[in-house]
Amino acid sequence: MQITATIDRYPNGCNTRCVAQGNDKIVRLTDERLRRLDRRLAAVEEALRGTNARLDETNARLDQAVDVLTRLVRVVAAQNDRVNRNGS
Repeated sequence: MQITATIDRYPNGCNTRCVAQGNDKIVRLTDERLRRLDRRLAAVEEALRGTNARLDETNARLDQAVDVLTRLVRVVAAQNDRVNRNGS
């Protein structure tokens, strides 16, 4: 769904923002509602930044864990090769 916005200027000085929704319905937002919407969007964006930061930290820890497990697998494989050579 695509949302477009324009600012309408009315002779009585009331500024509203028109938002065309996917159902072709026009919703007019007063300045106060627009400010509240902006604040909510800012809060959502801030929360998203926090979530992204936590995901980045989690990805870094997962990368470290994969590195440790890869080294462990190599050590076990090398020991297994030695045991097989000595046992034959």
